[in-house]
Amino acid sequence: MILFLPKYRPVLRKIAPTKNSVQIWIENMCEKFRGCFDCTDWSVFTEACETVNELNECVCEYIKFCEDLIVKKKEVTVYPNNKPWVTKEMKKILNEKKYIFKIADKALLKEKQKELKKVINKCRANYKKKIETHFKSGDIKKTWDGLKLAVNYTQKKGSIPDQFDSNDLNDFYARFDTDNNTDRVEQLWDRLEDERMAEAMIEFDESEIKNVFVKINEKKAAGSDGMNGKLLKVCADELSFIYTYLFNMSLFLNQIPVIW
Repeated sequence: MILFLPKYRPVLRKIAPTKNSVQIWIENMCEKFRGCFDCTDWSVFTEACETVNELNECVCEYIKFCEDLIVKKKEVTVYPNNKPWVTKEMKKILNEKKYIFKIADKALLKEKQKELKKVINKCRANYKKKIETHFKSGDIKKTWDGLKLAVNYTQKKGSIPDQFDSNDLNDFYARFDTDNNTDRVEQLWDRLEDERMAEAMIEFDESEIKNVFVKINEKKAAGSDGMNGKLLKVCADELSFIYTYLFNMSLFLNQIPVIW
């Protein structure tokens, strides 16, 4: 008789835990950032940098340097089998249960299992109340994120149709290359250049940049330049000058920084 051993492996063994670096913001950090940027002589950057790319890179690196000095970071270990309602209290009881299982004390193991069941039900009820609070307050994003974590929902990826032909896209995007319009394009380009030089130069004001920074959604991920949205929002008054200078310089030279 051939015995088949099950090949099931727990998720904790199949996927290794990951370590994430999390920023810890405290109350007095905002004042430290404001004081740091308020004492900064931005003319050092504007006089030393000749190009938009150089200026933007120096400003971004300086802001990141200040952020690394002031903001404390904590390393958090995330296990693949973690549930959103798991708390430190529950993990402590689970470790105690494992130890009791090793010493083979059945009576104590039964009591610990009952205690664990009560704690699990309590943690699940607290997580349910948390989601309901987000729903009642009108925060749909947090509500939906909580539901997805609770039911382990993953969005299905769409598949490409079997009859998809890449030549159709090539024909569509190359339809303008059949005729030679080089002369016409050059005429339009010269005309646009003349109109651009004739028009008044567009300039940004510090108040406009400040209003944009204040309205930043700090929960969104950083852009290609890696700037922290929360930092830009908190220090809108202090950073509006250098970014106004940077934007106007980009418009005047008709150049966009590479990392934008």
